[in-house]
Amino acid sequence: MTLEPSDIAKFDNTFTALLAASYDYKLWGASFVINGGCSDDCFHYFRQYVIGQGKEKFYQTIKDPESCVSWIKSEEEDNWEGLQYSAMEAYKQKTGKDLPKIYQPKFELKGKPFDEETVMKQYPKLAKKFMGAN
Repeated sequence: MTLEPSDIAKFDNTFTALLAASYDYKLWGASFVINGGCSDDCFHYFRQYVIGQGKEKFYQTIKDPESCVSWIKSEEEDNWEGLQYSAMEAYKQKTGKDLPKIYQPKFELKGKPFDEETVMKQYPKLAKKFMGAN
């Protein structure tokens, strides 16, 4: 709320770019292990949550999804949804108008799909923390 409307729009553009950049099966696999399953919506909320943890944690998690094991919480433990709406709400409160959607990247899922039967083996640290797997 302390930002000017143009800066709120820039924040939203950056946030949207980070959502697109993190649209990757390796992150979806990690989210699947953390929650014992993960729908499209759940994966969208997971990426919002990771972005909300700050630049360093976001980029480290993109590089190595298991690096989040020390701080990540499941969606059940900590609501992942909502950060995406903060810019829209702030803009509306400040201007009385809807936030213009200036930047709309293509969301193309990157990487190789994970196998639900073997995904825990790809993320042993997360599996141990969230699934009790050895």
